[in-house]
Amino acid sequence: MVLPGIGLFVLTGTIKKISEEETSIPENAIEFTPDKTTPVEDSLLIFLKERTGKMKALAQSDLDSFINNGVQLLNIGKPFDIPGIGVIHKSSDGKFSFHQGVAEPELFLTDQTKLIVQNHSNESGGTKRSSTNKTASTISPDLKRMIVTIAGILIVAVIIWIIFLQLKGDEKKEEKNPTTESSTVANESENNIQEVAADTGLLKKDTLNRSAVLGFEMVGQYPSNMDSIRKYYKLYNGRGHKVRIDTSEATKPRLLFTFKKPLKDTSFVSDSMRIWYRIRMRYFAPLNQ
Repeated sequence: MVLPGIGLFVLTGTIKKISEEETSIPENAIEFTPDKTTPVEDSLLIFLKERTGKMKALAQSDLDSFINNGVQLLNIGKPFDIPGIGVIHKSSDGKFSFHQGVAEPELFLTDQTKLIVQNHSNESGGTKRSSTNKTASTISPDLKRMIVTIAGILIVAVIIWIIFLQLKGDEKKEEKNPTTESSTVANESENNIQEVAADTGLLKKDTLNRSAVLGFEMVGQYPSNMDSIRKYYKLYNGRGHKVRIDTSEATKPRLLFTFKKPLKDTSFVSDSMRIWYRIRMRYFAPLNQ
């Protein structure tokens, strides 16, 4: 198979037939040769046209979009995942590597990140070993026994103190008026909602109601045409994501992802989906009870 602007993939092994509808490719049976000058082959467009049921022009547009996205990922040091074939990775010195099948999580780390993780592991291991050896050589057996005894006494004292505070707190709770307690809890809940709204900037205080925020929805940044939206809806719905198609604007259909998390986690969720699933997202709306 030839991907224009990417390179050539050659199957060197023999495909094993598991059943009438399922096959298996042996490990390291696909070889990749990078070549930016490779042209588009009609056989690939015909294959995409038959599989997707689209016109040749639309199949060409989807292929161009897929390749452009892959080239951008490679240029910034990110892996380019080609479903059903494997993953291409470009190192900082411009060399390409190919991993057949599903990518390992380590492939999504940059060279700089791998170096930081490795150095941190070495430093932690060395510090622990030197500290342990030094402590073992300087502390005498009598001092060790004294330290253990004192630590045991302190632990018992802390446990007794915690039990005492717990019993005292229970007595105070029993003396409280149930009506006053419930109203206090309601006021605290409403204040928490207002604080979250003010911190995130996603809701205004003057429009805040008493309904609890259950989560939020985010828009997957895909082409605004119904064919693409339906394709990605089927893909991510099959992977277990909670998605829906928004057609409130007839000319701009959108694919919405639902997350039942606090509003303050929108940035964390967006970064996670971009890093692990390569899905770029932006905030859409909160989910109310």
